[in-house]
Amino acid sequence: MSPTFLKPDRRLSLLVSPDLAVTLPDQMQRRIDTALAALQPSIIEEVHQRIAEIYGQVNGASDLSDRDLDTIHAHAHELRGICGTVGMPVPGGIADALCAYIEDLRASGLFPRANIVWLHITSLKRAAEEDDAAPAIGTYLIDSLRALRTKELKAGMPDADPQDQE
Repeated sequence: MSPTFLKPDRRLSLLVSPDLAVTLPDQMQRRIDTALAALQPSIIEEVHQRIAEIYGQVNGASDLSDRDLDTIHAHAHELRGICGTVGMPVPGGIADALCAYIEDLRASGLFPRANIVWLHITSLKRAAEEDDAAPAIGTYLIDSLRALRTKELKAGMPDADPQDQE
């Protein structure tokens, strides 16, 4: 059984009561939690497969094409959401940092460097393999990857304020 999420039309809640708190009934929330728990091992396996795909794409590559970056970004974008859903915050944070790196450099007219993308992906691979064993180290790593993005932007656009990219 897969969980199906229903969002009632806002007009309905306004007709019933403007201050109606919209919450899932306890029974429905338990069913969703049970379904998610049953799916979690296969979702985690999917996370590892996606990471292996993008790792294979960048491992040993000295440059990346726009198409490569599109694929990597799409996988990273999905991973940041999936990892959060299954309780893998460090890999999710690293995937988020990778998305931000690709998006921000492209938006600034710069091309993401293969070695920096590789650094993000190898960090993502290792964090997923270690199953968030050390969250403090993971947080430090995520913050460092974000700082690296800021440094790349500043180096590529010396007149720009890196805070504008945050």
